[in-house]
Amino acid sequence: MKKSIFIGIAFSFSSIAFAQKPITPTDFGESINPKDLYRHLSVLASDDYQGRETGQKGQKAAAIYIANEFENLKLSPAGNDRFFQTFELVKKTLAARKFIVNQQVFNFGDDFFCSKNISNINFQSNEIVFAGYGIVDKKRNDFKDYYVEGKVVVILAGEPKNKKGLYLLSNSKEKSEWSNKNKKIAAIQKLKPKAILVVDADYAKFAKTYKHQMETPSMQLAENQKKEPEIESKEKPLYACPVITINDSVATALIAPNNKNIAKLRKKYSKLRSIDPFLLKSTLAANINFIEESFNSENVIGYIPGTERPDEYVYITAHYDHIGVIDNEVYNGADDDGSGTVGVIEIAEAFALARAKGQGPRRSIVFMTVAGEEKGLLGSQFYTSNPTFPMNNAVCDLNIDMIGRVDDAHKKDSNYIYVIGSDKISSDLHEINEKMNNAYTHLNLDYTFNSPSDPNRFYYRSDHYNFAKYNIPIIFYFNGVHEDYHKATDEISKINFPMLSNRTKLVFYTAWEIANRAEPLKRDKKNDFENNR
Repeated sequence: MKKSIFIGIAFSFSSIAFAQKPITPTDFGESINPKDLYRHLSVLASDDYQGRETGQKGQKAAAIYIANEFENLKLSPAGNDRFFQTFELVKKTLAARKFIVNQQVFNFGDDFFCSKNISNINFQSNEIVFAGYGIVDKKRNDFKDYYVEGKVVVILAGEPKNKKGLYLLSNSKEKSEWSNKNKKIAAIQKLKPKAILVVDADYAKFAKTYKHQMETPSMQLAENQKKEPEIESKEKPLYACPVITINDSVATALIAPNNKNIAKLRKKYSKLRSIDPFLLKSTLAANINFIEESFNSENVIGYIPGTERPDEYVYITAHYDHIGVIDNEVYNGADDDGSGTVGVIEIAEAFALARAKGQGPRRSIVFMTVAGEEKGLLGSQFYTSNPTFPMNNAVCDLNIDMIGRVDDAHKKDSNYIYVIGSDKISSDLHEINEKMNNAYTHLNLDYTFNSPSDPNRFYYRSDHYNFAKYNIPIIFYFNGVHEDYHKATDEISKINFPMLSNRTKLVFYTAWEIANRAEPLKRDKKNDFENNR
């Protein structure tokens, strides 16, 4: 009898202790697992979805799949049509592509390139000015008092270095702002030239990077169609003209009648002092025209309202579009960005489970998968211009773009993730991400691409950037570029699902802490990327 009473009392105390066990984020984060990630990705990255090209049937089928998952999780819809935020795009297909220098014909893509997000280009000129590096600065002015209005201006990409490899304007190994192409263009636009030709010594590398963009139609938001071409600079140009990137072969043809050599000109202009621009004895005819058509695409948006601060919004984003079918091959984009998309779905499930257990987030969580990223961050651009919730109330954006693979730099250390932008606006965000990783996921956080001088410019190349432009703290989670990037071989068979799971958990734990902490995120850092745009 006494023994039975003792056992009963002991059981009662253990039951109370068990009942009072504190709930931790791992109770929900552990729901993120390789099996569920594989289940979602085996659908979204299958041939049935035809590479999820923006505006095509595969992308729309993917949108329906994601919306159904959000509905099954009982997320609240946050689009203009339940979970869908529909937006209009204009597709431009290249038609005419003539570029003739002194009767020599050059090829679009192979020899020259211009963005398709511009108006048609039709002009002829025999007033062509070579202006060195095109720098307009107190230390150096490549134009001086030369009058270039109405003329075609030819400039060299980059900025001059000395024999020691130091940049002349900064007198160091650090580039000055004049290495940025868009900075130059904004300054030269004010001089009102007919066109700007940028000679890129690394054109072959440039062409390889933009090969897909060169070969396929471009897209633009319909609402931006009537706006002037955007120049990434603090100073809005007073005037806009065509900008065409050319290789050394085109440059050689332009300067040949002047008995000049492009390599010698680069060397000659690699001095700090300014050298007078000069008129080229050449003629140029450009005829680059596009066919336009309109269509619709969709962002997919669901959210969990906050229990205490519902008007503050933590965003978790990924793009679900890819590049479709090219030459009858399906580009499934299992990593880019199927991996991020299924990560968002799994994070949404973890927060939904927490809510079902009475642990709903104090702040609202917005789960958003966007289309049009591969066409120029268009879906996220549309959202931030037409937000469901006020942008002033956005706490941060945690953006996931490619987290299922290993790049060449980490073949011997696959337990990593690149973290970009975490410290650019809020020191709190950076510290929270580090803290959650130390507590739960134990990844090696690699900040290689976080440098403002990163030549890859990844900070500008995914959807978080459209939030950062509003001074909203962001983190971009990324596994780096691998051999299957933008190739038909980016398949689900190459995804490391345990690694994808652990990386996804880091995003969840970081979002959990931000959503539930008492204090708001401080915005105490000057975004030092601003001067490098």
